[in-house]
Amino acid sequence: MAGCPDRALRSGTRSAIQAGHGSLSHGKKAAANRPAAGYRRCARPDVVIRRRRPDGFSSLELLIVAAILISLGALGTIAYRSYITNVKIDLRDQQFMSVEEQIKTDFDLILKGVDTGLRVPGTGMPVTAQSSCTDFVRALDVRLRNARNPFDQTRTLTLSGDQGQYHKQGKVRFTCFRLWGAGASNGGACPMHEAGIRVTSFRVSCGWRCGTSHCTYPGADCRGHFTSGWSPTGQADLLLGKVEAKYLQMPGGGYVQGPWGPVTDLNYGKQKCGPGYRQESYPKEPDY
Repeated sequence: MAGCPDRALRSGTRSAIQAGHGSLSHGKKAAANRPAAGYRRCARPDVVIRRRRPDGFSSLELLIVAAILISLGALGTIAYRSYITNVKIDLRDQQFMSVEEQIKTDFDLILKGVDTGLRVPGTGMPVTAQSSCTDFVRALDVRLRNARNPFDQTRTLTLSGDQGQYHKQGKVRFTCFRLWGAGASNGGACPMHEAGIRVTSFRVSCGWRCGTSHCTYPGADCRGHFTSGWSPTGQADLLLGKVEAKYLQMPGGGYVQGPWGPVTDLNYGKQKCGPGYRQESYPKEPDY
């Protein structure tokens, strides 16, 4: 450092002062130890002063780490929810195939005269080819009562004849269905050998009406399906037995038209199933 006397000069000055005065008192020694006139203390030129870094993290570093953790958490939550939904969809499809196979097997065996173990609720009578379609449906409802909807853990099977827009995702509707156009449930009075069966799996809430103004579940998850208009893949149907389309004909040809298309010939249903043939309406179950 410029202007600082070297170490030899400082040593010589102190020695000279001590030699000239001999034994000094305490006060004189203190005075002798003071730097000579024009002498000033200075830092050693070979010493580098380093600023010590404070311990821990800065606020900026903590904020960056927090932002990264929040982002990873959000991505993880989205991925987890998507995974759970996909698992439920797989369970729904597997369950529908299981229910479908059970119904098909029982239906075929009954028509062949085999006792499937199904009993009519209330009477305990076996379901046979002469039993009504309603007896078959009610007996199967008891057999499959433990099947659970993977989306809300309510019962999977429903006998409700409500149209598709009133049903929830994961439900399986099971109804007698003899004639097209006569409602979701008709022909319960038909004997098994004349019966028609319809099994519908609702892949999304409201089925083919999902995402429309007709859907009774606003904001329903219509994933994989159209969000407006017709959604043909919103539900899957299995038809068994004698399901037919019979419409009223006009004398000059063609069909009598109603608000929703050709009018179903209900008299044809009575000819096949007896005077008890009709359109039916089953309310939703209390634990729907």
